[in-house]
Formats: sequence, structure tokens, C-alpha cells
Amino acid sequence: MKIVSHYGGVELEFDGLLAEDALDRLKRVTLANIPKSLCEESSDVTRFEHSVGVYHLACLVQADEEDSRLLKVSSLLHDIGIPCFSHIGERIMMKIHDFDHEKHGSNMVMDGNIGDLISKGGVEPCDVRDIFLKKHYLSPLLFGSMDLDNLDNISLYWSSIGEPVHYSPEGMASLFSVEGGRVLFSGTANDIAGWRRTRRDLYMSLNTVERRTREVMLMHALEMCAEEIPDVLFMDNCQAMAEMMENSGSSRILKGLENNILYESVVFKPVPFCDREKLEKKMAEKYPDCVLKIDHLKLDRDISFWDTHGELKEFPRTHKDRMHVGVYKPF
Repeated sequence: MKIVSHYGGVELEFDGLLAEDALDRLKRVTLANIPKSLCEESSDVTRFEHSVGVYHLACLVQADEEDSRLLKVSSLLHDIGIPCFSHIGERIMMKIHDFDHEKHGSNMVMDGNIGDLISKGGVEPCDVRDIFLKKHYLSPLLFGSMDLDNLDNISLYWSSIGEPVHYSPEGMASLFSVEGGRVLFSGTANDIAGWRRTRRDLYMSLNTVERRTREVMLMHALEMCAEEIPDVLFMDNCQAMAEMMENSGSSRILKGLENNILYESVVFKPVPFCDREKLEKKMAEKYPDCVLKIDHLKLDRDISFWDTHGELKEFPRTHKDRMHVGVYKPF
């Protein structure tokens, strides 16, 4: 089946999966944490569009037929475990259910019809599960630092709001290969430079006081709703919004967002990298009536994870990493 994507027509080998609710749901989950209806600077491109894009990039990786089929179906399904409102929902999912979207997705591919369809496509569901759990040699292509997922989501999001992308996702994907159970990259520092520049521009644009305040408000509203209806996290954005509007506390926050009545930003600053739990405890004690959000900033990391043979390597944390502390006072 051929499907139209941001790369043009993409031929899908696993078209039976498109009818599955888990994949169809991604058409109503935005790639951005917060939808454009609640933040004018955001984008409404979807996780489904992104999943098809990552599938297309997987088709460009040089690999044998078995690895290629496994990588392609894993790429198409890599986000099926994502909750509503993407990483905002994931924070709450971790708190309530104690698993992330990779773990949730790994369970989904082993259950019911999805697993059957994967098997009919000549792929073992347990191999897809292992990729999601980062236990397979192909995992770095989807869950690494510069990977197919990242190559597509940065390009898709940034271009959707009219900003310039300084690299070719397709060109970069074609520089990856799989040989003898190893992921290799044949590119150079110059090939990576455009991706680094675009990534930095995007992440800097997301790190504004207003943007983070709006995301914190949505997170607060969703958490209130999830305390009463834990399964709201597994709905799509539209369904989750409807449920939140039925919750008095959540609806009040959403109406504030819609009318540009925002929480007061009390603290908004980067700090040296440290233990997140200790920092959260310290800030919670200091600001007991506020909403806290702490993020790990990686903007200045060196992307130097290929050895002299082009083999993909994990790289150590550097002194340039930062934590970003946000403290917000509800209205």
C-alpha cells in the first residue's frame, strides 16, 4: 500500500497494521507535547505522520532482508505506546503506572492482533519487543541519540512551523548500515553538523518561559484527570481533552490556557547537572504550593559516538549537561 507522507509516496509492506486501533490512534496524538490549540507556536503534525516517516527512513538503511524487515515494522510501531500529549503524558504514566512508552509498546506488540500481524509479515514479535526494550543490536537505530526517530521528528516538526532544516533525513539515514550484528555509520562530522544545528535551534525554541508554562499547565490538568481516570493516558488527545473538560480542576486549567491566563513562573533557570530526585525534593520543600518541572538539557552534548570503524557507541555524560528547573504558581 502506498501512503502519502512528508517524503512523498511511501510504500508500506505491513499495511495490515494500519487498520489497528493502536496505530490509528496516533493520527490524533500530536508530535508536540502540547497541541496548537493550546499553544499558538506549536505544531499539529501527528505521531502517525512521524511513524510513517521513520518507516521510510528505515527503508534507506543498508541491511540484509531479515534485519530490514524487522527494522521497518519496528519503525512503524515504535510510538504505539506513547500516551496522550506525548512526553507530558509520559511523565504522568511513569508516576502512576511506572513504565515508559517503550515498555508499554513492547507489551502491546506481544499481545493479540498486533503480534499476529507482525508474525504474518515474517517478523518475530519478540524481536520487535527487544528493540523497544533496547536489548537488540538494532535498538540504537530507533532509541539512540542521533537515530531514525530523531532524524525524522526534528525535521518534521521544525519544517511544519516554517523553519529551515539544515540536513537531509533521507541522506543521513542512507549512511547507516547493519553488518554482522553491528550498527555502522559512514558519515562524517560535517554530515552531523546540520542535524546538530537544527536540533539546537528547535530545542532552544521550546525552552521559553511561556512555552514551558503552558506545558506545565497541561501536565497539571492531565495529572488531575488521571488521578480519577488512570486510563485517560492511553486515549488520544481529543478523547483526553474531553475527559479533562469533565473534571472541574482540569477544565479550569484548560480554560486558563485557552484564554491566555497562565501560571506565574517563579523559577526558570538552568542549573549544573545533579541528582534529579534530590533536586525535586529540595525544590518541593522550598515551594510547597507550586508545580515543579525539572528537565535534563542536552543541547551542548558532543555527538561523538562513532569509533574509527564507524561503529555506533554510547557516549559519556559531559560537563556541558544541565538540569532545567521550572517552578510555577497555580492561579
